[in-house]
Amino acid sequence: LVLVDAVSSLGGVRIPAPKTLPPYLLALATGVLEKLLLHKRSVTDALTGLASREHFLATLTQEIDLIQHCLHATSGGRSDPDLQCYSACLGVILLDLDRFQRINERYGYQMGDRIVSEVGRAIAGACPRHVTAARLHNDTFGLLIPDASPKACNELAEAVRQAVAGLVFQDEVTGDRIQVSASLGYVNYPQSLRGHQFQRS
Repeated sequence: LVLVDAVSSLGGVRIPAPKTLPPYLLALATGVLEKLLLHKRSVTDALTGLASREHFLATLTQEIDLIQHCLHATSGGRSDPDLQCYSACLGVILLDLDRFQRINERYGYQMGDRIVSEVGRAIAGACPRHVTAARLHNDTFGLLIPDASPKACNELAEAVRQAVAGLVFQDEVTGDRIQVSASLGYVNYPQSLRGHQFQRS
């Protein structure tokens, strides 16, 4: 960083640039980058690079609250009159790897971690940018699709299933080829809920 003497607008008076500014800017930039890194780590699953379970649940809760707010608007019970309403829904897809515990037991947890990591990459590659994809637990993943119809959820679930089914791994010790598959299901909110289900958390 090169600083030159500043020229004041008052009659050409020359004011020397402060000597403490470069170290201060460096410390400020370092602090900002460290804060960004901490935030990234707090919302990201370290093994897959997908969103963390906590971030997924927080995003899901926020989306449901917005939809609930708009649903109550018709009955005059809006929680925040200044908040804009829109016709909205969301889709949630859950994915679980089939017989994954057997893979861990036979080939070891290091191979299991490698498979989970690659599955995470395959999921991220199959999802559009507006989808929140997360690792929820061990070999269970979740996808949150804003404003999604049942058809859109079904199509994305099938695309993700095919992406995962296309992965093939080889165990270096046994030479075995390992292919994984996944079971998926989806639900739409609020279309899939009826009656008293709306009152539940």
